[in-house]
Amino acid sequence: MNTATHPKRTGSAPILLAAIAGGIAAVLGTILWVRADLDRRMADLESAVHLFRFERTSQYEGIGFNALLEHLQYWSPYLQKADPGFSEKFEIPIRVRRIVATMASQPGAFDQITEALAGDSYDAGASEDETRKWLLQAAITADPERGRDLYARYAEAVEVAASPRLRKIAADQLFLADKVRAGEVLHRVLRASVDSDKTQVDRLIPDFIDLYDNSGHPEAEIILQRILGHAVSYDLITVQKCISALGRRKCQDAAETIMALFWQQAPSPYPNPLFRVKCLEAVAEILKDTDRETLRSFVDDVDIRESNATVRARLEEIKKLINE
Repeated sequence: MNTATHPKRTGSAPILLAAIAGGIAAVLGTILWVRADLDRRMADLESAVHLFRFERTSQYEGIGFNALLEHLQYWSPYLQKADPGFSEKFEIPIRVRRIVATMASQPGAFDQITEALAGDSYDAGASEDETRKWLLQAAITADPERGRDLYARYAEAVEVAASPRLRKIAADQLFLADKVRAGEVLHRVLRASVDSDKTQVDRLIPDFIDLYDNSGHPEAEIILQRILGHAVSYDLITVQKCISALGRRKCQDAAETIMALFWQQAPSPYPNPLFRVKCLEAVAEILKDTDRETLRSFVDDVDIRESNATVRARLEEIKKLINE
């Protein structure tokens, strides 16, 4: 039997296959480039068509950005007023988004948008907020990096006038675009409210607490506990949100303070059952796996002294949890 090995045959096949693969890759690359170029051209054409339509029905004849701004000022407030039973509830959002997209595609759009945001040509109240909300959306579409900076400024209300509602809108959108950046902004806002002479506390938006908690900021537990330490300076819903956040985080250091806040609420002239339920839930979440003895003692005290039906119903559920 011949056991000799044969040398590997070499030929032009591998080279030919490599050449074919290279040719296919080049063709695919060309097709993708052409497709991207066509998409850009179609987007530009669509923007030009929409701009032409908006200009035809604007008092600012022939002036692109101002025509779009006028339409945005007119239509954006209707988003809050449109009758949900009619087609306008669906048509108006499409129109507003089309205005925003067309606005963002205009030359020098970002600078014109920031100028419009700083203007005083809006009606006061919700209409102004609604228009500015969409201007902010146009800004981040036109320039994502500077748009995030703009959201941060409005969320923090730095050198800009912003209502609590607009600040909340800006914080929400910044959170979606850049969670880490949102956490930094909200950290400064909440820390300033604790460190200040309490003149800024009235401007604090309670919904900032949830965004801050979910942002992953490394000092969140510290700030949330500091707010609890100054609970008398804050509205009840803000304190309640801090309690719930610390409960979810199982923050051991916060348990004693939360129990104290429960008892401060219990004898008050107008006790809030929901607040006390949130305290109960947070204490149970924090201590159920680490200190059941303290938790059981707290629950027993509440069982003796609590008379509100809502609180007692939740208390019974927590008692079952302890005894599992």
